[in-house]
Amino acid sequence: MQLKVYKRAEHPISRKNIDPDALKVLYRLYRAGHTAYLVGGGVRDMLLGRTPKDFDVATSARPSQIKKIFKRGCHLVGRRFRLAHVRFGRDKIIEVSTFRREPDTESGALETDGSVNDDGYIYSDNTFGTPEQDALRRDFTINSMFYNIGDFSLQDYCGGLRDLNDRVIRTIGDPQVRFREDPVRMIRAVKFCARLDFRMDAETWRGICDNCSAIANASTARVQEEIRRLLESRCALRSFELLDASGLLAELIPEIDAYLEHSFEQQVPEDVSCRLLWSLLESLDAKLDSIEDREQRRDFALEVLTLPLVIEAGLLRSGEHSEAIREAVNTMGNRLGFSKGLRAELLQTYAVLGHICKGGSRNENQLMGKALFARAFTLYTMLADAGTVAGDALEKWQQKWETYLSKQGGLGKPSSRQGAVKRCRSRRTGRRKSSEVSDVARRGA
Repeated sequence: MQLKVYKRAEHPISRKNIDPDALKVLYRLYRAGHTAYLVGGGVRDMLLGRTPKDFDVATSARPSQIKKIFKRGCHLVGRRFRLAHVRFGRDKIIEVSTFRREPDTESGALETDGSVNDDGYIYSDNTFGTPEQDALRRDFTINSMFYNIGDFSLQDYCGGLRDLNDRVIRTIGDPQVRFREDPVRMIRAVKFCARLDFRMDAETWRGICDNCSAIANASTARVQEEIRRLLESRCALRSFELLDASGLLAELIPEIDAYLEHSFEQQVPEDVSCRLLWSLLESLDAKLDSIEDREQRRDFALEVLTLPLVIEAGLLRSGEHSEAIREAVNTMGNRLGFSKGLRAELLQTYAVLGHICKGGSRNENQLMGKALFARAFTLYTMLADAGTVAGDALEKWQQKWETYLSKQGGLGKPSSRQGAVKRCRSRRTGRRKSSEVSDVARRGA
């Protein structure tokens, strides 16, 4: 594809919207004689009028040269591809990478060339190249545009600005090949489609549906991190709809996929409408803004995702189901990398939730005095929104909780509900086949 250069007057990116420390990195590289571009999501978000989460830099300088320029403020990281982390203060990092090119599949030299296995998966990627080569090997067109600090122009090798204006997610190159090279790109495609409210290009969608099983080649840690990002993105509902429609959900979290099958086949008594998971994810998206700490948001999101399995294991039924519930938590913990502490917290929270759902205990004040009651009560309101527990029972607990808090001197407050108790619209009328280009992926903004 031919390079298109948009002069400063032809695009909305301004230096005043770029992080000052990112500007320092760009200028130091540029003044040292190297090409230096702002790249990736930061450029994309500024073009969309959003505030970028990160500002990444790509340069012609090799890792060792970057290290020489920034000295002790720079640390080289990564084995698959060497990156430079330029640190500002204790917690702030600007990531700097050397321009890459497609790996030389006939070479095994790990420090200058890449290596690809028989399935097309790239496991070493230290292949340095030109800005054009770097753009052509990025994942999606909307992430391939560069902001040149030298003349403040926007450089577009892959039609990224066109796709950004058309609100479409499209791979660079053949999606069948690109997803086999790095299967995590399939999860990222879902994330961008959901988070930006874009539609999926038909060939890109087909590439995901055809290559779901390739996700087994990806690093477990990377997959777990991308799933957590989906959950905390405030668009978990649509993300999981897309995962389900494409067939990726069955490969990523087969336990959740199995739950949906059981629910659809009316094997989960508490989920007669087959929509519990979708309602919980919708509530999760609405409630995350009220949780300031990122780790707490992540833990809560994982707790919500695990809840349907715990309910299926018998949380709301009379009788002893503690072992089945523990097994459900451990299964999801093994799948998604829960810490030992998080597993213990989830079991305690679900135990409190079980007491709430079953009408409490003889000493309700003691129950409400537990440290995890507020967390469990939030889950209870979400179950009420889903129609799994009765609305009148929720109102009674709400009154009890408010009374308890007032007697405690007003410390804390009950978890707010997102509107009145309502029965959320159905999110699942049947299991979708992974081979079809689903409307849920193709729908526009």
